[in-house]
Amino acid sequence: MAKKLNVGIIGSGMISADHLGGYAKDPRVNVAWVADLLEDRAKARATEYKVPRALADYRKGLADVDAVSVCTPPFAHLQPALDAIKAGKHVLVEKPMTMVAREAGRMAEAARKAGVQLGLCSARATLNPEVETARQLVAAGKLGDVYYSRVTSLRQRGRPGLDFWPDVTWFLNAAKSGGGAVNDIGCYDIDVLMYILGAPKPVAVNATFAREVGSQRVPKGVVHDVEEHLTAMVRFENGASAVFETAWAANMEGNDFVIYGKRGGIRLRPFTFFHEDAKGTFTKETVKPAGKAESLQADFVSACLGKKKSGEPNTPGRVGFHIMQIIEGALTSARAGREVRVAELR
Repeated sequence: MAKKLNVGIIGSGMISADHLGGYAKDPRVNVAWVADLLEDRAKARATEYKVPRALADYRKGLADVDAVSVCTPPFAHLQPALDAIKAGKHVLVEKPMTMVAREAGRMAEAARKAGVQLGLCSARATLNPEVETARQLVAAGKLGDVYYSRVTSLRQRGRPGLDFWPDVTWFLNAAKSGGGAVNDIGCYDIDVLMYILGAPKPVAVNATFAREVGSQRVPKGVVHDVEEHLTAMVRFENGASAVFETAWAANMEGNDFVIYGKRGGIRLRPFTFFHEDAKGTFTKETVKPAGKAESLQADFVSACLGKKKSGEPNTPGRVGFHIMQIIEGALTSARAGREVRVAELR
C-alpha cells in the first residue's frame, strides 16, 4: 500500500469536526495530531476522533506531517499557513482565506515558491456534478462568450453568533472575521462562479450593504459591526460582469444562480441549459448532471498525492487570492460609497 498522507489539524473549534470527519473516511490519510491554544479542547477533539496526539503548539508537530488543515478563525489563518508552508507542508485553509487580499496573495506566493499545495475550503461548493457540468459547458464554448452572471443566496435569519451558534460571536466582529455574510457564505458563491468560468481576474467592484435587519439585537458587550446583506457587482478583466447578492438576514426568500452567454445560458438549480436549437428556435433543456459529489478533504488529498489531472485542488491559493480581492473590494466599496478598483487594494 502507498504511504499515507500524514495530516495535522490546527484549531479544534466547530469546523475542525468537518475536517476530521472527512479525513476519517479517507483510507489514504492518517491524522497525526490536533493542535489548539486551549490544549484541553484539543485533547477533547483528539479523543473524539481517536487521534493519537493533542498539542498546544502546532509548530511542534509540523515535522511529523505532510499536510495541515488550518481550522482557526479568519484572523488566525495567515501565520499557521505560512509556518506550515515554510516547513514544506501542504495546506488546506478554512474560508475566508484571510482577512484581506494582500494576506491571501502573500500566502499563495509562499506556497508557489515552496512547491506545495494550497487549497481553500470554499471549494466545498464546487465539488458536485451540477457545478462540474456547468464548467464543462462553458469550457466547451456551449455558452459562447459569458458576459453576465447573477447569484442570489438569502437567509431569512441566519447570523452565526446571533440567530444560532451563540458561542461564536466572533463572526459578528469585523476585527476577527474580516466581514459578515460575504465572508461567511458569499465566498462560496464567488468560488463556484470563478470555478465555472475558469477564474477570470476581477478588476473592479461596486457594492452596497445593510445591517440590523429584523428585530433581534446583539447581546450587551458583543461587537456587531459586519454587514448582514451585501450586493456587489464585479467587473472582470475579460469584460464579463457578475452580481452577487448575499444575506445572513433578509425579509425575503429566494436563491438563484444564472450564467448568461451569447450562445446559451445556464441556471444551476435545477440545472437547465438555455440555447437555440439547430433550427434557430430558442429552447431549454433540463439536464441531470452525471457523477457524484466529492468531499473537500478527498479533493485536497488527491492533489497532495499527485492524483488529480489538474494538478491542484479545486480552489488553489492563486484563485483564493482573487476571491479575497472581490470580497475586500466589495466591503471597501460599500463603506466608501463608490466603485473600488482591485489595483487600489494594497
